[in-house]
Amino acid sequence: MAKLRASVRKGRPRSKPLNAGAAKACVTFLNQHLPDGLLSIVQLHSDVGQSGGVWGVKRKATAASLLSLDAQTATLEFDVTLKARDQPEQPGSRASVVLPGGGPIGDVDQLRAALLALCSELPEAGSVLLQLPGASDAFSLPDDMWLNTTPYPHSVRHMFYSDVSSALQSAVADPDTPRRMRALVTPPELNMEMDSYRVGTLLELVREVALDFARAGLRTRLCVQGSMGEGALAGVPRVLSGVKKVRYARPNPRRF
Repeated sequence: MAKLRASVRKGRPRSKPLNAGAAKACVTFLNQHLPDGLLSIVQLHSDVGQSGGVWGVKRKATAASLLSLDAQTATLEFDVTLKARDQPEQPGSRASVVLPGGGPIGDVDQLRAALLALCSELPEAGSVLLQLPGASDAFSLPDDMWLNTTPYPHSVRHMFYSDVSSALQSAVADPDTPRRMRALVTPPELNMEMDSYRVGTLLELVREVALDFARAGLRTRLCVQGSMGEGALAGVPRVLSGVKKVRYARPNPRRF
């Protein structure tokens, strides 16, 4: 188990530390690719966006740009343009927003997670924040990601196999995870409700997961559900329909 946990820690993608250079790159990226989202953050989470103004004159934030990011206090500083009714716009106001969870923020992945929590009411911001410079990339898809062909290309099938294997290894290595688990994997080739179901993909997936556990130093055993019927009603599970019976032959010690 120690070998598996070490392998899981080593295989986790790592992002850049949130130093001054990385913070500046993130500020530039957000100003360029998420201007409307920054304005919504100011309107929803800052005192400037929630206040009614001075002497009862209601002001509204019409533009916002991110000035700086303090990783120690997890604070975003904004330059905000305000406009009151029947008055010209007034640029130069300042607003601060504290990220959920507080500081300090150690790397870009933590910053991305905090920004995603802050923008939970802005679904359009998610796709932009996933591309934050310096963050780890564990979600990109292959260029030949076509799911309308059967069988899938090898790279597409391997993507599913590796994702399932890494998820199961992370779950097994976590001491707080229950020992009995269930993995639900239903791309079209593994979905029994679709005519594109391919039993070969299921067998390849099971083989890859079992071999990965064995390489990690764990004893692995595969169990297949037996027949629930008798006589003419006996048969393999529906997901294995059409597969020949696999017989296990005990090794003959005299041959060694």
